[in-house]
Formats: sequence, structure tokens, C-alpha cells
Amino acid sequence: MTYAIYIEYLESICNQLGLELPTFNEPIILAADSHSIRNRKVQIAMEDAKASMCRLLSNRHFLIVLDDVWNRSAVPWLNFSNRLGSHLRLLLSTRLRGGFGENAKTIDIGTLSLQEATTLLIRESGQDAALTSDEEMLAAEIVTKCSLPVAICIAGRMLASSCNRQEAFQKLASEMSEAFAHQIDSQSSMFDLTDRCFAGPAGEALKVSFVAFSVVFTTNEGKRTFVPGAVAMKLIDALMLPEDRREIGCAKGTFVVLQQLSDMGLLERQGNTFKVRHDTGQEYSKQIMKNKTDLATLFKKRVGQVAGRSQASKSVKNAVNLISMLHLILIKQFPDISVENYWETVVDDIGYLFVRLPWHVICASQSHLLARSILCSPLFLSRRIEVMGMLGCIKAHLHDIEVLDQMAREEKEKKIVQSTIDDSFEMISDSIKERASPDNGRAYTMLAQHFQHRFR
Repeated sequence: MTYAIYIEYLESICNQLGLELPTFNEPIILAADSHSIRNRKVQIAMEDAKASMCRLLSNRHFLIVLDDVWNRSAVPWLNFSNRLGSHLRLLLSTRLRGGFGENAKTIDIGTLSLQEATTLLIRESGQDAALTSDEEMLAAEIVTKCSLPVAICIAGRMLASSCNRQEAFQKLASEMSEAFAHQIDSQSSMFDLTDRCFAGPAGEALKVSFVAFSVVFTTNEGKRTFVPGAVAMKLIDALMLPEDRREIGCAKGTFVVLQQLSDMGLLERQGNTFKVRHDTGQEYSKQIMKNKTDLATLFKKRVGQVAGRSQASKSVKNAVNLISMLHLILIKQFPDISVENYWETVVDDIGYLFVRLPWHVICASQSHLLARSILCSPLFLSRRIEVMGMLGCIKAHLHDIEVLDQMAREEKEKKIVQSTIDDSFEMISDSIKERASPDNGRAYTMLAQHFQHRFR
């Protein structure tokens, strides 16, 4: 868990309880710090933040619910019980067994009953008519193999894409037996099942689109947010080859790709925005990026072609380089970023670009673009404040500045960073003055703490 994500959790808890968030001291990371020193500084800052929360929540009665826990190491950071008589209780839902401490009590709710699992499978498949006796037997076989609800949902969506129901049940049951026969854990089986979703026409193009969406629109901390279809389409448009468009039928636009991935149960749709539906999809995409499979080679070759490189081996050396290139491809779909009044004309209903674009630029290693056209743009700052509020904007801006500072290696880059800090903070100060808000005092405090840490 990163410091930024941890503070977001603490803010959420305080907001839900109606409490004022304590002031936390952010870790002071210097460019010269080694990886181990940075980790230690972050550890100390998180421990201090947890101690502050323990004091704030002392003698209060409350329950914290953590849903779908995949990592045991995150749980102690949200246990704010600092004494034996504490009234704090943590309730976790997880597939992990044990390892949560000696005093943890386990309530095993088991898996879905056969009837519940079959009902879920049929609901996800969109089948209304009653099943025949043969189909009921096949459905029972399928859900028994799947066991996990998310796997049952994916299997149901696979059934939905077939015209012949009886044939679809037989084929899926056979594939389930093959997929789960030699797997030693549920995650491997899930990956195999997800892979089979792309067995139909245009499967390769859909798989490339899904993997690209997953790795570009999910942060390093695994945070998934809804992405406007118009933004996601820019990336998918760039990756689509002419033959892909003919197979998928997206000659006039690639929104149909997002719709198909949503129909397959891989993306969750909310209006015209999308996000990866489940952590399993994200883990599957990471595996694709790491493994030296035919798909990974083909994916690298495709990205290399889009990026204007003739040989994938030269343009893409590893998964990190590939991810950076995907972010760069997305950034290049916004060619007018450097135009002075560009941000005045941008239509962004949910504010995605003003919250996340700097992160994409950072991942694309385009520090000059971040410094010149984003952090020093009065229009971008103004729109970001509209979307995130003054305090949220300042917090995001400080984070972007820190990352920009860490990216600077040469003396010339460091001068650009310092110039960016001077100009952008002057803009922020002017914005605080112009907006009479009860948060102004805290806004100035956040800026003062940053400068205090920077020049300490």
C-alpha cells in the first residue's frame, strides 16, 4: 500500500464518521534517496498517520468493513485498536484463509449453493426460457467447476454470445473441464477461463484492447476508476488495425469494442464510462504483459507498429517499457495539449482528464509536457479546481510536483522543475486569494508544509 492510497482510506473513514481529518506529515523524499531509504520514510510516515488515527478514534464505537481483501498486509494499517478495551471492530470479506492474527474470528459462509450458482449463471447469460434436464445437468457441471461468483459471471457471459443454447452449454462444460483439470489454484483457472473469452471472432483484437485498457487505466496501486468512453476510444483507435475493424465491425468507431468487452463481463459500464470489472481482469492483464507468450510478442509488435517503430524487439524491451509506450500512445491522441487555450474547450463530463492526465503523462515519461503545458497552465488549474475542489487540487498538484522532481536527473531538468514549482505555486496562491472559501486556511497550510519539507 502506498502512502497516497493510505491517506485516501483515512480521509474516507473520517468523512463517513463526520470527523475532521488530522494533519499528517508527508514523507520527505529526496532525489538522492535510495529505494530502501524511500521505503523506510514512507513506512514511518504511515505509522505516524496510523497513530494519529488511533488517538482520534479512541473511545469511539465503530465498525470498519473491508470488502474483498486480496492482500493480508493491508489489514493491520486499518486496525486502529491501540488498547485491549477498544470498541473498534474490523469485518473482512475475503477468500484468504487464516493469517489475520491470533484473535481473528472466522465465519465461513461457504460457497454459493448449486441453485444460487445456477441462477447466477442463467441470469448472466440472459436466458429467459426454462432449462431442459440436459441443460440443467450441464449448468450444474459448469458452476461446480467455476465455484467463484466472478468465474460464474464470466461463464454466463460466454453463454450469452451463442445462438444455439444446447450447443453452447455442451461446449462450455467441455471447456470448463479442460480449463480446470490441470490448474493448481483458482487464480490460474480464472486466467484460463478469461483467456477463453477471446476464442471467438476478432478475439485477438478484443484481447489487445482489454489488456491495453487494463494497464493504462489502472494505477500502480491497483486503483480502478471509471474512464469516459471518449478517452478510452482514443487508445483503442490507435491500436486497431484495419483487419480488426473489419472483424469487429467498428469501421465508424471503436465504442463497439468497449460495448463488447462490457457484454463479456470484463468491463463494468456506467453510462458512457467504463472500468475493469474485477481485480482478476487486472491480474490477468499483468500476466499477459509479463509472460513471453505468442500474444505478448504480438502485442509488443502491434504497439511497436503504432509507435512508428519497425521492430518490436527494439521498441519494446520489457513490460515496463511497453506500459510507458501505451501511455505515450494515449497522450499523443491529445495533440493540442500545448496550445494555450486548449483546456478552455475540453469537454469532460466527469473530469477524468483533469484528475488523471498528469498521471498518464508521468507514466509516459513526458516530464517536459507535464511541466510546460499542464502544471503551469492557468486554465488547467482552474478546471482542475472545479472538478476536485481547492484542497483536492492542491493535494494532487503537490503529488505531481514530487513525481516530477523525482524524474529530474540532469541539471537542466532540475531547473525546469524549479521553474515549474515557482510558476505553478504562484498560480495556486492567486487562485486561493480569488476564491473566498473556508478551506483557504488549510490550503495555505498545505503549501507551507510542502515548502517547509522541501527546503529543510
